[in-house]
Amino acid sequence: MTKGWDKDTARHSMAKKFGKAPPYRNKANIKVIKGKTGYKLAIDLWRDGIDPKKGYLTEREILLIKRRLNHDKVTTSEVNTIFDKGGIKITPAQTSKGLEWLNDQWKTPTGVERKNNPLGYREQEALKSFQRFELTDFYDAGNSYFHSYQPVYSVIGKQNSFDYYIAGGEMHIIG
Repeated sequence: MTKGWDKDTARHSMAKKFGKAPPYRNKANIKVIKGKTGYKLAIDLWRDGIDPKKGYLTEREILLIKRRLNHDKVTTSEVNTIFDKGGIKITPAQTSKGLEWLNDQWKTPTGVERKNNPLGYREQEALKSFQRFELTDFYDAGNSYFHSYQPVYSVIGKQNSFDYYIAGGEMHIIG
């Protein structure tokens, strides 16, 4: 027998302290529930501190949801519950990073419009009157053999907006 931390011992000590044993969670924060026919997995998006009540998502939380979607740990219907009331705001650091990336796609460092500019007039006007970014959905850019979910962001200006996702380093405008 090795010395160190034992999950079962820790669970039993928690049961003595609180009256019942907490459910076991592995490193991926997948809750293992014992049922009549064996064990089943119940995945809760909010286990890792993703709180929809705070009103925004960090880059790390978006990558966590993306990873779980791509590895079939959650379904799209479970993730779509996040977007029931529309898009979710992102952090100010992500906003500045995204705005800088979009402006770099639009103009050169000297301020001249690029010849291979992927933005049309509507998108340029939305960037000129930029107000905020929102995460609105996840788009499956994969094929029939694998999933490659990408976050869909909405750029909201004063009078117009557009939606885009990035796959393979290229921007795809979808709305």
